[in-house]
Amino acid sequence: MPEKRILIVTSELVPFHYGGIGTQFKSLAAFFKRHGHQVSLLTRKPENYDEALYRSHYGEVPLSFVERSPVQTGLPQHFVYAEEVAKRFDEIYPGIRPDLVIFADFNAEGLFLLLRSGAGAYDSTVFLLTINGMNHEVISVREGERERTSPSLFDLPHIKTLLAMEDLCVHLAPWIVSPTVSAWEEIRQRLGIRKTALMIPNLVDLDLFRPEETEMHDEPQELRVDEKNPAGYRFPLRAEIRENPIESLILFVGRLDRMKGADLLLKAYFEIADQMDIAIPRIVFIGRDCYWNEYGSTFLEFWKTRIPEKYIGAISFLEQVSHDQIRNYFKKATVAVFPSRWEPFGIVCLEALSMGCPVVVSRGTGLEEVLGPALSEFAVSVTEDIRPLAQRILSLLHAAPHFSSEKLRERSRELVRQAEKGWLDLLRDIEDKNQMIRSVSELKR
Repeated sequence: MPEKRILIVTSELVPFHYGGIGTQFKSLAAFFKRHGHQVSLLTRKPENYDEALYRSHYGEVPLSFVERSPVQTGLPQHFVYAEEVAKRFDEIYPGIRPDLVIFADFNAEGLFLLLRSGAGAYDSTVFLLTINGMNHEVISVREGERERTSPSLFDLPHIKTLLAMEDLCVHLAPWIVSPTVSAWEEIRQRLGIRKTALMIPNLVDLDLFRPEETEMHDEPQELRVDEKNPAGYRFPLRAEIRENPIESLILFVGRLDRMKGADLLLKAYFEIADQMDIAIPRIVFIGRDCYWNEYGSTFLEFWKTRIPEKYIGAISFLEQVSHDQIRNYFKKATVAVFPSRWEPFGIVCLEALSMGCPVVVSRGTGLEEVLGPALSEFAVSVTEDIRPLAQRILSLLHAAPHFSSEKLRERSRELVRQAEKGWLDLLRDIEDKNQMIRSVSELKR
């Protein structure tokens, strides 16, 4: 296959911002580069940007920053940013002339590029939209169905504009990649379109998650709930990952928001601990604190006074940590739980599988597709009734000493193989289409 020039447009740049989009695009950049393609990035400059740190993650991948325009009153922020992306793209376009431009659906930063492309600009460039989770679905889940303590985000004018921009991107994009069938079908049915998308699982860099190379070092500072401390959950302690094989460890990795189901796991943990009584397991939550509409506060602010005193010493909260630190926890965890109310894919679940860590995930979400039929036993219906979730976790805690992790690792390798093949096939399809366009153009001459 001829060498391709590929530009990835992203508002998330690892390691300055950890999120599903940034993690996926970092893996994509490394993959394309390994296969001999030219890769460059277009992003907003992180406030904590460090050139040496960037190079340690991306090597010599060229990076261009979106220039911030003067404040334009009356225009929604995301509209202005999409315009800034298009302006910066026009500035760098003559120097790179990408064959392929990739950007995410979330926040619609590629909208003006799609509009211009549809009008005939950039005739040698293919624009591709990846499905990572649109704001319509995200807001629906985060707001929940209970009585709100504040106006709905759907009623805000700038949110209405953003949702319309994201939907328009889906209508305009000539190429769409979705990591799971469920993620695409939800969008397709909501928009009432017959459009098709390519199903390619999200990539993950398995080199970061090799259990045999994991060492226990640089352990993060842990935030434990401690009502004796005036700051509550912000009492810093060293994160102890003990070597005692008898002690069980339940792990949650994700934002502490409603979508990720952190509350469901915490409630399930209370039931598990009650049943196990003496030898209760430890539970560690890794992820940044988030505001909850139904609480009228953040997750930790709400729960810091509601956790029974007898469990305080066993429950720990961490902020967002690096991949190197997360894999240490995956190695020691008895089970990792991802009880999302909604999830397009779940890269962190794929990472857990690659470490051979048993998981429990929500049935009916993209997480279930990550497991596949062979691992369907690890999917459970996750609702406000947390008993099925608690029982599934309990069964894994009891089975852990006899559990073989190779089946989990093989599933992670299988998904990565599918993803790599899918992207290589897509590049070949784009090349075939471009050759056909060039042939038609020559005939017209």
